[in-house]
Amino acid sequence: MNKENLTKVIAENSNYSRRKAEELIRLGLVSINNHIAQLGEKVSKNDEIKVNGQKIVHSQKVYIKLNKPVAYVCTNRSFKGEKNIFSLIIVTLSFGVIIITISFCGSITNGK
Repeated sequence: MNKENLTKVIAENSNYSRRKAEELIRLGLVSINNHIAQLGEKVSKNDEIKVNGQKIVHSQKVYIKLNKPVAYVCTNRSFKGEKNIFSLIIVTLSFGVIIITISFCGSITNGK
């Protein structure tokens, strides 16, 4: 069974960064299978991870390849009057879904 670093799993399945996950572990706010986690621990998908008592749900990764039209930007932030690529992606978002862009494309570039 593949095991991954606890901080990586927390960062990939929550809104916490790896550094914030480290801080939470140091403060004793993270548990694995009902025991207080330690820095450097590795976990599998079968382990129950809780941060501040809230269960971390392992999310499934879905990759979307999108040829971005000109005038759209690749950012998770929304700015007034700016077109965002996320408006082009029709998905049903549920708890635990995190969308991340993997490259930067300014508004004058396209995906060709």
